[in-house]
Parts: sequence; structure tokens; C-alpha cells
Amino acid sequence: MLSVLDLQEIKNLMYTYALYVDQREHVRLGEMFAKGAIRSNRGEVGVALAGADAVRAAYDRNNKVMPDGTAGTKHLVTNINISPRQDRESPVVATSYFTVCQATPALPLQPIVMGRYEDRFVLEGDNWRFDQKIIFVDLMGDLREHLNIQL
Repeated sequence: MLSVLDLQEIKNLMYTYALYVDQREHVRLGEMFAKGAIRSNRGEVGVALAGADAVRAAYDRNNKVMPDGTAGTKHLVTNINISPRQDRESPVVATSYFTVCQATPALPLQPIVMGRYEDRFVLEGDNWRFDQKIIFVDLMGDLREHLNIQL
């Protein structure tokens, strides 16, 4: 059974991922996946990005930089549903929705992409960590100020 503290630590990892993407903290983002992987149903990450260096390099390459050094985005993570664990060794699966909003010198504030995350977490010692993040892009708007790639 997951404790309230476990649930909060897992949610904090989910929110920290969003913060690091928005702030272009790609080194720290990569560190979150030093022993994990990210993949998506679209774009370059259709093939899993495994490990800190691969995650950092892909986000550096794919995400644009705004004049203030950030991505100019805000990732909103909602509808979080965390599955109960069957036993201590089982990973925990958490699903959520994401909405990415962006405002840039060229574009007004607007939602630019929406979808779902399916995250898998494992307990390593006393700490939770990402094992896998799957990004499902469901709805796309104007991404030209956000990405250097086509989805």
C-alpha cells in the first residue's frame, strides 16, 4: 500500500519533470532519467531515450530557447491517477493529462499541445524514481515557437 508520503513524492516527480522542461533545466531533467527512459507516440522520442545524456541531448536539440533562456512554456499536469501497488517490488503506474501553454514575442498566450502521460516509478532504497515516461500527444496547436522538430 502506498503511503500519503509515497503519493506526494510520486506527484512531486511528475511536477518536477514539467518544471524542468519549462525552465530548460535539461541537465537536471536528464538526471531524473539516469536509470529510466522517455518515449512518445510522436517525433524523435518514438524510440526510447534511455539515460541522462540521451534525454538531455534530445531536449536540448528539440526544444527552442526563448529570449529569457526558458522554453516560454507552462506544462499543466492534471487528472493524476496513481495505481495501487501489488507488492513492494512492483512498479507504480501513474497516468495524467498534460496541457502545454506558451507565450512568446511572436505568439500570444495559448495552449499548444495536449495529451497524456503514462509514468512508471520504482522505489530505489527510500527514494522514488522514474523508470519510464510515455508521452501520448493527442491534440496539437501551433508548435512552431516550441519545437525544432515536426510531430
